[in-house]
Amino acid sequence: MSESSGRSLALDGENIATTHWEDARHWMSVYADLIQFKIGLLDRIQHDLPNLTPITQRAAADDLEIIESQLEGYRGRMDLWYERLWDLQGLWLDPEGRMIR
Repeated sequence: MSESSGRSLALDGENIATTHWEDARHWMSVYADLIQFKIGLLDRIQHDLPNLTPITQRAAADDLEIIESQLEGYRGRMDLWYERLWDLQGLWLDPEGRMIR
């Protein structure tokens, strides 16, 4: 995965033009996992940062910027897939669960 102007590029196999709502849900799940991973990584780095040497702190700060940029890109892709899911499936009423999705 590479970044371009803060916007994340598609992962291999990702096809935003899909006509299947299940594909959109799948990619939303993938990006939700990536987002959670990056958030956890950022938390760990920020927690450990004060205990590092000054040189290591500067390197970690650079890494933080990269990770934050990736996180922002993943959030953008998640939003894109959310919009695509809405286009494909729209509002869904679950009569058994008595829920609106």
